[in-house]
Amino acid sequence: MNEVTYSDFYCEYEYQYNLDLLGDYLNENSERFNVPNFEKFLFQRNTPLKKPDKLNKSLLNATNELQQQVFDEVYRQAVFDYHLNLKTYEKAFYLQEILKKYETTKYGYAYYLTENFKNITPFLKRSNKLPISENNRRLHTYITGGTGSGKSEAIKSLIWHYLTRDKRTGLILLSPNGEICEQVAKFWVNIENNRLIYIEPNLDGFFPCLNPFDVPNKDNLTDIEAEKYAEAFRSIFEELLKGEFTAQMNTLLMAVLPVLFKYPNASIYDLIHFLGGFFFTESILI
Repeated sequence: MNEVTYSDFYCEYEYQYNLDLLGDYLNENSERFNVPNFEKFLFQRNTPLKKPDKLNKSLLNATNELQQQVFDEVYRQAVFDYHLNLKTYEKAFYLQEILKKYETTKYGYAYYLTENFKNITPFLKRSNKLPISENNRRLHTYITGGTGSGKSEAIKSLIWHYLTRDKRTGLILLSPNGEICEQVAKFWVNIENNRLIYIEPNLDGFFPCLNPFDVPNKDNLTDIEAEKYAEAFRSIFEELLKGEFTAQMNTLLMAVLPVLFKYPNASIYDLIHFLGGFFFTESILI
C-alpha cells in the first residue's frame, strides 16, 4: 500500500504584523538595504557617551614671537577639534535619545527602522509564506507568543489549510475562549461542507453526544466499508480499555459491529443490548 502524502502547510503573514520576523530579515540583509544591523543598533543605543571637556586657554606672554605663533596655532587646532568632537557627540546623543524609545529586541529594532528608514516601508504590507513540513508538524506543534502576537491567527491559518487543501484530516478545536471557535465556525467552507459540529457546553439542558455508528452514506454502505469501520471502532475501544481483547471477544465484536454500522439509527446502547442478548435478535436473524 502506498503511503498517503500530505501537502505541506504554508503560513502566510505580513511583516507589519510580525516585526520580530522583519527584524531578523533586516538584520541579515542590512547591507543590502543600507540600514544598521541589530548589533550596531544596540551599540548606538546603549553605549555611554562622554561630552568633550571645554578648553581653557592659558595666557602665554612669550617674549619670542615664533613661540607665540606656535602656541596660537596649536590652540586654534584644539578649538577646531573640540567643536568637531562636540558636534559628533551631539549627533550621537540625539540619535541615542531616539533609539532609547525602542526596545532592545528584534521587535524594537524593526520598529525603529520602519519609522526612520523610508526604504523599509514597502516590506510592511508584503505577504510572505512560511513553509511547515507536514511530516514535522505531525510530530509536535507548539505555538507561543505574547498577547496580540497572532497565536489565534496562526491557528486559524492551520485550520484553513486542513479545511481547504488537505481535506482528509479531521479537526477538533477545544478552546476556553469561545471567540476563536465562533470565528472558525463562521468560515464559509464550514457553512457549506456539512462537516461542522459546534458544541457549546454552557447551554443548559443540552449535552454533546458522539455516535460512532452515525457514519456518512449509511444506506449504501458496503460490507467491506462496514468491516473497516468496525475494525477502527474495535481498535479505539481496545485502547480506551487499556488492554487486549481475547480471541473470543474479537470474534464477537467483529461479527456484531459491521451489522450495527449498517443498521438504521444504531447507537452505543444498541451495542450494549446486542452483546447482552437484548437486541432485536429475531428481526436481525430474519
